[in-house]
Amino acid sequence: MSFTHAKLQEKDDGGVKTNFFIYCYICPVRSEVIYIGKGSGNRHLVHLRRKDKHPLTQRIQWIRNQGLEPVIDFICQGVDEEFAFLVEQEAIAKYGRKDLGKGPLLNLTDGGDGIVGHRHTEDARSRISAALRVRPPAMKGRHHTEETKRAISVGNSKKRASLATRQKMSDGRRGILHTAETKMRISEMQRGRRQSEETKAKRAASLRRYYAAKASADKH
Repeated sequence: MSFTHAKLQEKDDGGVKTNFFIYCYICPVRSEVIYIGKGSGNRHLVHLRRKDKHPLTQRIQWIRNQGLEPVIDFICQGVDEEFAFLVEQEAIAKYGRKDLGKGPLLNLTDGGDGIVGHRHTEDARSRISAALRVRPPAMKGRHHTEETKRAISVGNSKKRASLATRQKMSDGRRGILHTAETKMRISEMQRGRRQSEETKAKRAASLRRYYAAKASADKH
């Protein structure tokens, strides 16, 4: 499992519990932050066990289908709940929700749990800014291991578009003419490649169907 383990201890600051944190889920395949959350204890691990239809649950399953696990990181730790809500709200606004077309986050709310309209003090603003500034965006500075690269490659190789999808792609390309430059580049790419007998047979069969259909259309 890939996540940053945090040793979180419950503290008491003048009667105010400061055992809260803000965490984020990162997709190792697309190298992007996909979820921002607030909690305490083991809250950051709950999503790994969910079975619902939430977008984050579905993305985690997709990541696991690639043979990987989501990366869990922390934006800030050891803060009181009110400050945690503020950071959560600011972080979601910074990265942007996918359902609103503003970013990659799979959050379905703006966070903050009812503190809409709250006016930050100068001290709070500077603390929030510092908390968000120290976190590297998504996978910046991180590199996939060879094992991770192989897992992603295997996951992608198992994908195959359905017949309906391939037909739509074919229909979408119909009528599009290649420029002379494109034709030359395709020719250069194909030059020197040796095709298997199976590939040659498929191309021949495809050409026969094409000319048969063309001849039939010309008769009408």
